[in-house]
Amino acid sequence: MVNTENAVDQLTAILEEILRSIPLVRALEATRSKTASARAELDLQLDLTLHDGTRPRIIVEFKTSGQPRSLREAVRQLVSYRDNSDSTAYPVVAAP
Repeated sequence: MVNTENAVDQLTAILEEILRSIPLVRALEATRSKTASARAELDLQLDLTLHDGTRPRIIVEFKTSGQPRSLREAVRQLVSYRDNSDSTAYPVVAAP
């Protein structure tokens, strides 16, 4: 069984490393959700600042299983967040 807290920590570190290696990315700020609920809370939000000044946002929902049911739930959560909070964010689902 996957420890969700450790998995999200590892995911955050990997994504930060990948994004920081992109020359276009000037700055990166990662924010983790403090609550674990069925509401439209995100596991991870990455705010980028690019060299041209644009500020894209990546929202990530992590699931401990790659089963279709879990992935559908993750997509539902990301869509709900985008519909209610930030329609310009780029959604990402992560699973082992």
